[in-house]
Amino acid sequence: MWRNTHCHHNQGEVMERARPQRTTNVGEQVSKHVTSRRKKWRADLPYRKTSCLFHPPGKHPQWKTGIRAAARPVSIGGMPAMQAFPLAVTPPRRSPFATEILAEAIQPGIKIPNISEYDGTKDPLDHLDRFLAKADLLDLSDATYCKIFRTTLAGKAMVWFNQLPIGTIESFEQLSQCFLHHFAINKRYPKTASYLFTMIQREHDSLREYMQKFSEAVLEVPHVNPELLASIMQQNLRRGRFRESIAGKPPTSLDELLVRAEKYIRIEETSDIRTVTP
Repeated sequence: MWRNTHCHHNQGEVMERARPQRTTNVGEQVSKHVTSRRKKWRADLPYRKTSCLFHPPGKHPQWKTGIRAAARPVSIGGMPAMQAFPLAVTPPRRSPFATEILAEAIQPGIKIPNISEYDGTKDPLDHLDRFLAKADLLDLSDATYCKIFRTTLAGKAMVWFNQLPIGTIESFEQLSQCFLHHFAINKRYPKTASYLFTMIQREHDSLREYMQKFSEAVLEVPHVNPELLASIMQQNLRRGRFRESIAGKPPTSLDELLVRAEKYIRIEETSDIRTVTP
């Protein structure tokens, strides 16, 4: 009986020793197999240089069309790169004009008048007068006046306009007043009557040349008294028949003065022709 028990124990040891020993489990074998397949698959992929980022997917010469699906989209912070950095961004419209002015379209068929630009160095009133002289010939809305006037600004004037608060200009009257106030330092102010006393006829000035300069100077002096005008003319003219005519019968207006001067201009020029003719 003792002998049978011993034999049974020895038989179990023999069977345990005869069983094959596993060096690795099944999971490790599968993992190695997958790893080897993955390395082989990656070896077939082309080398993706940085320049690939600047070509559309599948268009780069080194990128095979058969494996385009293997490329993963680049993401930044969990957001696709196309959303993180959009290719084109439209900035918001920033303009001093109110929304009503921006929304109104210029009437079709209207030709924008050719008006010289204002750069902020000359008289703003002169520029505004020239603009209105041409713009008033057209049947324009208030919003169109604003938009066309903006196209006449350049240099410092354009910088001033762009710095106006956004959406504050609601009418052309408001725009023109802001324009005149800002550039008032460049405005030419009317001259006084004392300025006319400096318009003296020089020795080399003909009567025609002098009358042209004097009439232009009178336009810069508003509301000149006709009697004062005749007195200034009599004092500034050289001695001659025209000066004697004014002293004998003073003109009552600038128009009368110019008409009478034309008569003596013809006499003077005729005398010069006779003197030159042999």
